[in-house]
Amino acid sequence: MHILDLVLSDRLIPKRTYCDVDECYLSACPGCGGADAFIIWKNCNRYYCRGCLRRGDPVQYLRDFHGMSYREACLEIGRECGEPCTQLWVPFPSFVDRKQWEESTLEFVTKAHWRLLGSSRLGELFEKGFTLGTIETYCLGLDECGGVVVPTFNGDILTRVRVLVDGVYSTLAGSREVVGVYGAGVNRPVVVVEEELDGMLIEQFAGDVCAVVALGGVRRVEAVEGLMEGFVLFAVDDAGLFYEWGKRYPHMLFLPKIVQTGVDLRKWVLEGVRSRR
Repeated sequence: MHILDLVLSDRLIPKRTYCDVDECYLSACPGCGGADAFIIWKNCNRYYCRGCLRRGDPVQYLRDFHGMSYREACLEIGRECGEPCTQLWVPFPSFVDRKQWEESTLEFVTKAHWRLLGSSRLGELFEKGFTLGTIETYCLGLDECGGVVVPTFNGDILTRVRVLVDGVYSTLAGSREVVGVYGAGVNRPVVVVEEELDGMLIEQFAGDVCAVVALGGVRRVEAVEGLMEGFVLFAVDDAGLFYEWGKRYPHMLFLPKIVQTGVDLRKWVLEGVRSRR
C-alpha cells in the first residue's frame, strides 16, 4: 500500500509539487494539521512533516496517525511482520531548512571558488574562452576531487549547484529545479542552451545582443515561465523538447548547433538572430 492511498483515505488532498530527487506531493498533515507541511515522496514511499517532524513509511504512518501497533499496521497493509526498524528515516535535503542549506552550500561554493583561483586548473577555463571576470562573476569553483563547481544564483540567493566531472554533471542534493539565467532585458532574443558553462560564455561574448537560459537538465516548461516571451533561439540538441515547448512558444527557432571550444559565439548568435528575417 502506498502512503498516497492512506492520505486519500484520510480525506486529505495531496498536491503535486516538484523536487529534483523524486515525484513529490504536499498536503496538510494528518497529525498537526499544518498546511502543506506534509511531504510525500512517491517513488520511495516515504513521508515527512515539517511541522510535527513525524516521518516514515506506510507502517509508520498507521502507527503515527491511526494509533496502530507495529503488528497491526503490518497486517493492515499486507506486510510480513519482522522486527520493527528503529533507525529514523532521514528526509531528502530538498525539504530541509532552506536557510541552513543556503548558508552551508554557499560556504562550499566560496571555498571551491578560492580553490580554483589558486589552481593550475584555472588555465583550462581560460582555454575554453572564459575571462577571469566571468569566472569571478559566476563564482565558478573547484571541489576537493577536482570537479568544476557551477553554482546558480537568483539575485544573491544560491538556488542550485552542479559539479562537472569528466564531462558529466551531478546536482548537489537540496538544489532547486531551476534554470540558469544570464543577462536580462525586454524585447531581446533569448538563447536557450543545455549547460550553464555554455550560457555563461555566450553572455560573456554576446550579452549585449541576447539573454541566455541554460536548462542544466531541467525539462519542465514551467521553469522558463516568463523568460521566453520574445524571439527564442533554441540551441539544445533535443528535437522532442523543441517540439513540446514549441506548442507553447511557437516563435522559437531551432538551431541544431552545439557550443564548442573555438566557435565564435558572438557570430553564432548574430547569425541566429539574422536567420529570423
